Amino acid sequence: MHILKSLGKFLASFVFTTALSLLIISVSLAEITSYESMNSIFVNVAGKKILGDSTKTTETYSQLSKYCESKDFVELPVGEEKLEVRCADIKSSTPDTLGDVIASAMFKKTYYKQYSCGFIECLLQGGENLMVAISSTGNEFFKNSIIYLAGITLFGAAAVIFLAETVAGKMKTFGKDCMSVGAIAFLMFFSDIILPRFVPAESLSDVSSVLSVVINIMAIRFLIVFAAGAAIFVIGFLIGRKKN
Repeated sequence: MHILKSLGKFLASFVFTTALSLLIISVSLAEITSYESMNSIFVNVAGKKILGDSTKTTETYSQLSKYCESKDFVELPVGEEKLEVRCADIKSSTPDTLGDVIASAMFKKTYYKQYSCGFIECLLQGGENLMVAISSTGNEFFKNSIIYLAGITLFGAAAVIFLAETVAGKMKTFGKDCMSVGAIAFLMFFSDIILPRFVPAESLSDVSSVLSVVINIMAIRFLIVFAAGAAIFVIGFLIGRKKN
């Protein structure tokens, strides 16, 4: 009986901590992969690189502005495809911000691309289908997963609390589990040390700027869970000490 109860406690903690970790990640990714957030990140990284030097940018801006005098849209060649950019956006831009306008149009086309595979299936297929992770399809997947993960997290939390014997024990166990999840935030702070080992030097700056946004959003949530868990654990410890 004792072995079964210990196994139950272990499984309850495992389900709770795993579900809570995935819930925080899903909530964070749902925020990060929203159109506004991803467009801002993409424009910040690619906007200044699309047109190159300032002379070329000025020439391109003049040509597009002239073309847009009698048009509503302009089609720009991007690889083997055509990119449609609104003339209204070009007219409201400047030579310095034209790259941002084009980058935003490029990202919009990528973000709202329709995939013939589901989210998980696309990820497993790899290649260009990996872009589903930063698409509207990916954003919907993360938002929908929040409901299920929240339910599993609540179930795990209830099991953890139910299986502990005393009020102090319930609080300490629950607090420790929250702290173990929240501790992930501290591992994220080592990304600057780990990244150079896996990312080419020429791409390191861009990858770091994107990853810093992701880490900041996730780390804050994990730290909140860690702080809440520490507070609950301390209260449970004080209650247990007072009874003893």
